[in-house]
Amino acid sequence: MSKQYGALDGDGVTSRVTYLISKQGRIIGIDREVPASFTKRGRELESSHGEDIRMLLGDWTAATGTKLPQFWLPGLDGSVIPIYRKESRATLVTALNSGEISGYATQLAHLASLPSYASVDFKIMARDGATTTQVWITLR
Repeated sequence: MSKQYGALDGDGVTSRVTYLISKQGRIIGIDREVPASFTKRGRELESSHGEDIRMLLGDWTAATGTKLPQFWLPGLDGSVIPIYRKESRATLVTALNSGEISGYATQLAHLASLPSYASVDFKIMARDGATTTQVWITLR
């Protein structure tokens, strides 16, 4: 089953991965960053993973200064993409309707190519005007 879920590492060992599955039985999120949520304090391991999942499943609202739960949207290629990567210095997320994408994507792609933004992820959250489907367009 680990193989079917894509949870095997290069040595064939199952990695720690959390899958969020909707009421309809569809995978809506894959958190492959679980080990990154652990911090060693002396001989003890502390984890923010449970809190991250609780926030994701609760009534979280974006506000300046609040902790961001990890969440995912499908990529244009059908892959599942997280909103941020812990190794990034920052993530710039822009929400657009499908008709607005081309002009903004060109400008953001230019910013993403600049050396001063090398550790910043650029993502566009796009809503298809015909449906309520949202997808990530990742520029880096």
